[in-house]
Amino acid sequence: MVLGKSLRYRILVYPIIIGLFLFVCAYLASMALGYDVSIINGKLQIKKTGLIVVATRPGGATIYLDGVKQKKQTSNIPFFSAKVDKISPGNHNLKIEKEGYENWEAFFDIEPERVCWANFVLLVPQKREAKNYSFPSSVASIVASNDKSKELIHLENKENKTFAFWEIDTGNKEKRKLYETRYNEGEPFRPLAYSFNTQRYLVEKKVGEKVSYLVFEANENPKIWDVTDLFKINIEGIAFNPRNHDELFVLRGKTLFNLNYQDQKQSAALDSNVGGLYPDEDAGLMFVKITEGVYGLWRLEQNESKTAIVKNLEPSDSYQVKYVSEFDSYAVLTHKTKDLFLYQDKGDGTANLKRIAQNVNWFLPSPKSKYLEFSQGDDAIAYDIEKEKYLTTLKGRKISSITWFNDDSNLLYVENGKLYLVNFNGYYDKYLFDTSDKIPVFSGSGVINLYFARENEQKILDIAVYDFS
Repeated sequence: MVLGKSLRYRILVYPIIIGLFLFVCAYLASMALGYDVSIINGKLQIKKTGLIVVATRPGGATIYLDGVKQKKQTSNIPFFSAKVDKISPGNHNLKIEKEGYENWEAFFDIEPERVCWANFVLLVPQKREAKNYSFPSSVASIVASNDKSKELIHLENKENKTFAFWEIDTGNKEKRKLYETRYNEGEPFRPLAYSFNTQRYLVEKKVGEKVSYLVFEANENPKIWDVTDLFKINIEGIAFNPRNHDELFVLRGKTLFNLNYQDQKQSAALDSNVGGLYPDEDAGLMFVKITEGVYGLWRLEQNESKTAIVKNLEPSDSYQVKYVSEFDSYAVLTHKTKDLFLYQDKGDGTANLKRIAQNVNWFLPSPKSKYLEFSQGDDAIAYDIEKEKYLTTLKGRKISSITWFNDDSNLLYVENGKLYLVNFNGYYDKYLFDTSDKIPVFSGSGVINLYFARENEQKILDIAVYDFS
């Protein structure tokens, strides 16, 4: 005969087992939710904690929190992050070290049950050497394509009276010559923009008081269209059609037209009283229209109908306009008053309006449209569109040029001939190279490399490239 547990045993032991099981489950659940469970002086204490997610490029870096070395290193596999958890609320120091790289250090204000992010940390090598392209003459200006895949380099040799256009492919870092010719005194050329498919580019030519606009094929021995001569018109504003690369939008007498320079055809007037053109790959052509003294932001649809985005803009002689695709919004800087606005299109000619900042000189959307970086006095500030939060990137800096890396978190800027790397939230500010204030710094498409201007061995202004990967 098999005897079972006695009734007394079951009454005494089973509740203890069940209680321990429930306690362990509660303990594990609280840990998973980020709570810190401890027993102090015989009393159970449960504290809400925070978390920092850390990822570096390159990986394999050591993490320190308040001077204490953490068990986990950053991952060598992209998109995988290390987590520093159970951090008590308050201000904490995070430091990242990797042999051969400069230390990265930041302070985080930890809030209960909140995640802080340090997941796009770009470590700066202690030893770094950029490679010059060694162009045959001095760099006069550059123009970037909309997707950053191409850079048009404008070279000028004042002694030999020649100018040339070269192109850099930022993906494979190769260069090629597109065009070269002699020019007469007082006949400057200036590249303005790439077409949105990067197969053509627009150039302004000045001879005395006459201004002409030419479209070049982005090839060696290119076909060239002199738009001004073909259509016999005076052009007040000009831009490539984002949706048809054979076409240009132009302003003449504040009237908007479409020019097909391939077929040499001009459309009927598309609209009148137009004050500015703002082409965008996602939104198409945006333009400012002035009706009885009221300024409005409009969009030209593919069937050439017009849609009002904002019917009452703050009046100005010029604007900076950018469509923020992720939030279906429009960032507008009014140059006259230096106000930066964000309009969310409601689709009925009205828009939710928010003034982001005042006393703004310029703004720069991040590549994935998460942030608007803007200058306010001598400070650079990142505005988080989703969280409606401001983060000071730089304080008291005279920035001559600035650009985003494609990771949406790191920026390059130039001040007084020095090139720096800074995180959007101002966690670090690292000197990289000497450069020229005359030529803006730029980054490549989908890769972590940067391009900047400096003198080469022939003492002429050249473009140099540096690869972080």
